[in-house]
Formats: sequence, C-alpha cells, structure tokens
Amino acid sequence: MLEQSKGHKMERRKNKLKFLFIDDNSDSLELYKIIAKQYDVFLETTTVASKFIELFNEGNYDVALVNYVMPINGVTLSRLLKKDKNPNTKLYFITSHDEQEVKKAINGDKYSGIFSKEIGFSNILSQCIGEFVHERV
Repeated sequence: MLEQSKGHKMERRKNKLKFLFIDDNSDSLELYKIIAKQYDVFLETTTVASKFIELFNEGNYDVALVNYVMPINGVTLSRLLKKDKNPNTKLYFITSHDEQEVKKAINGDKYSGIFSKEIGFSNILSQCIGEFVHERV
C-alpha cells in the first residue's frame, strides 16, 4: 500500500502545471515559490536571463512569466526564446508599468497576456491555472 501511495504521489507531481518565472528580485521569487506550493504547481525561478533562456529552450513549461522591467527588458528577453520548441507554452509579462506601454513594446510579438504586479502573485497563478482548467473542459 505504501508503494502504491508513493507511486500515486509521483504521478501527481508529473501532472502538475509547470511554471518558469524570471524576475530580477530574488526575494520576490522566494515568496512566489512558497505561494506556488499552496497552488500545487511546479515553479522554476531564476534572476539570470541566460539561465531563463536555457531553461525555457530545454524545458517543457506550461507557462513562462517574464518580468517586464529588469536589467534586460522582458520583451527583448522573450525574443531570444526558441518558441517553436515550446509552441504550447503560454508567455505572460508581469509589470508594474502601464499595460499600453508594454503592448507598444511587444509590437505584435506572440504572447498570452500581461499581468499587473498589483494584483499579486496568488491572483496571477489563479488566473493562469483557471485558463488551463477552462481549456481542458
């Protein structure tokens, strides 16, 4: 029974939604990891652009969250991703700036949405998870 229980737990981990998040604020990322555990999702984080690109290009993430304002602009960073390798990954920008400013910078690039930091990470996760639940119904 214990073996079966362990196997079930491992299977459950495999089916978790996988998030990748880059932000230049490592303290925020640590808090986001705690919040992600409450939502039972896998969250990989980094503050380093090259690491984010590597993880995105090698991983199979459901959602990629990119902070808009960092030492490298989030839109510039998103253009370096090999999106054809992960065509189903939803790409969202997170910002405390005006949404229209971000849309103008994106200038026609493919993305799934823009979240305001003011709504909080819990709400961002909740909305992303809700989209996946809606798509599967």
